[in-house]
Amino acid sequence: MLEDTKKNGQLVKAKTSSLQKASSNIISRGLSDLSLLTIESDVLKYTQSDAIAYYNSGDDYYDKGQYDMAIENYDKAIALEPNYSDAYQSRGGLYFNKGQYDKAIEDWNKVIVLRPDDSSAYASLGWVYGINGQYEKAIEVCNKAIALNPSDAYAYAIRAEVYETKDQYDMAIEDFDKAIALEPKDAAAYKNRGLAYKNKGQYDMAIENFDKAITLNPNYAEAYNNRGLAYVVSGNMVRAISDFQKACDMGSKDGCENLQMALKEG
Repeated sequence: MLEDTKKNGQLVKAKTSSLQKASSNIISRGLSDLSLLTIESDVLKYTQSDAIAYYNSGDDYYDKGQYDMAIENYDKAIALEPNYSDAYQSRGGLYFNKGQYDKAIEDWNKVIVLRPDDSSAYASLGWVYGINGQYEKAIEVCNKAIALNPSDAYAYAIRAEVYETKDQYDMAIEDFDKAIALEPKDAAAYKNRGLAYKNKGQYDMAIENFDKAITLNPNYAEAYNNRGLAYVVSGNMVRAISDFQKACDMGSKDGCENLQMALKEG
């Protein structure tokens, strides 16, 4: 979904102070305008190469879980190429993971300025707005993402989760329907649609969706836990305990807590 600068190396050109210094020295030596342009181009290539190198180093640190070092390298890439949209997007993702939502919003807004036709950038911004409790802004940017790309399943899924958080379950289900139609193997979308049905009291539909999520991802602890909750309210404690046990075995704290409660009640 994100642009891969490692593959295409497409950066917006920007002269740096080092480039300006090089140009000044060249002029003072009386070189021709043609020579100046040639060397300016060479310096610019070095600037771009350095920015890409820092960006790639940031990705390496990201993969190793060294997020502060990753951010430091993205910072350097942006300092060299102030319009480096991929660096802003990656740094924004790290800020999001660290819970620094205001910084993530700032970076992803910059991505939208640089890539105004990128629906995924709007969808990502919608996600962080939603997590940050800014629901109307989240819906607004998801609407923009969908207007740009009506086939963006990610944008529908994010808008659906915002609607679900706002207890607008019918609208959430409608958007999950669209997301699933576009991405029928998205286990999370089925799980989340199951939650919407569960919150509406439609437990059979909820269980059906949790079943599908588990079929797609047999190690989906959250889906097992939520299916267990649906079985509890449906009066099927035996299946509920089985699901809570599976969720607990997969490391779900909620699953373990619900298992203990179910065993006491059962």
